[in-house]
Amino acid sequence: RVGIPDWEGTPVNLLFPQTRALERLLTIAPTATAHVMVANEKILIAAKTDGVATEVVLNTAAVAYPNWQELLKGQGIGKPAIIAGVNLKALRDLFNRAHTICPSLKIGIRIKGKQLAIAAQAETIKHVDAITLDDVKGLDEGADFTMFTSPGSIRDALDAIGAWTDAETVKLGFTEPLKPLIIAVPGY
Repeated sequence: RVGIPDWEGTPVNLLFPQTRALERLLTIAPTATAHVMVANEKILIAAKTDGVATEVVLNTAAVAYPNWQELLKGQGIGKPAIIAGVNLKALRDLFNRAHTICPSLKIGIRIKGKQLAIAAQAETIKHVDAITLDDVKGLDEGADFTMFTSPGSIRDALDAIGAWTDAETVKLGFTEPLKPLIIAVPGY
């Protein structure tokens, strides 16, 4: 509201966890352009860096969520080809381990059936890990989906999401190979 001369909307108060989420977003993407959208009494802030899209949702009153798919299309991301439910802590731990072993390297992410597997290599060290997914949609049985990305980028995005949601389970969305990873809280 501050500094907008013709603003007629109702001012909103941000809770402390939401302020922390904004600080985390700034840490993850300090130079990225942030896309801000206000709809249904919610504020959505999305930024994309290193091929990873990070979103922060600030609640003001209503529980309805704005049209995030249109926002993602506006960023050239498109509709996710694969959507699956996954435990947020397990997902964070998976990429934390990979980042600890291979912090600067890209990793391969593979989905087959109800399993998300990752593989990374740093000189003579090889790291392979996996977690189970729930509710996998958009992937034919037995089919593979593979993409490559930085474990640190995903870890940071997951940390940001953990800062503004208490949800144990999140929805994980993938577009085609080499396209950004989209992570959303259930209900999106």
